[in-house]
Amino acid sequence: MHEVLVGDDPDSCGVEVELEDLDRSSQSREGPAQGVGELAKGDPPEDVMTNDRVLRLPTGEMIRIARTGDDSGGAVFEFEAVLPPRLTGPPAHKHRTETETFEVVEGTLRVRVGQDSRELGPGESVTVPPGTVHAFSNPADTPVRLITRETPAGQLEPQFRALASAGRLPPLLSMAQINVDHDLSFVLHGVPEVPQRLLWQALAALNRFRSRFS
Repeated sequence: MHEVLVGDDPDSCGVEVELEDLDRSSQSREGPAQGVGELAKGDPPEDVMTNDRVLRLPTGEMIRIARTGDDSGGAVFEFEAVLPPRLTGPPAHKHRTETETFEVVEGTLRVRVGQDSRELGPGESVTVPPGTVHAFSNPADTPVRLITRETPAGQLEPQFRALASAGRLPPLLSMAQINVDHDLSFVLHGVPEVPQRLLWQALAALNRFRSRFS
């Protein structure tokens, strides 16, 4: 199967987004880290949960990191995620410099790319180029397991770590600092970019001020 999704959202820059079958031979050549694929079988044991490569997010996602930016010399951040049933997912957004690829292993993932929306099943993948508005969710009553790659490695890993250690309330100041540290690559859709950048910078400055007295 080979399809092409064309995003007609102004923020998608007219980029064609390719939807393709998961290349099993390519996956075996790349060799995901040992243990990828085990999260869908249930929560890992407590001794595994202490591993800094397994993260539990407040919204219910489980993340197992296969390759960090440090592992790959900054080339890629790769992880497996298990999304709980009925997860609404992140708000629509774009990354100015990173490409994201989502490969579904189990379940059904709903993805938005530009103005296009569809559901992906096992063996299907979508690649989101830089500057393209996108979002994803799990609309089903069963979990979704997928493998995600961010190239080059950007702010996803520090974002996940901040979320995993924050508890129920979003760590807005920490997230702002991460975004500023990565040249404001993360952009929320629907919010004018100039005031959004100023707000991120102001929150990051507040985070640095808070850190001095903590």
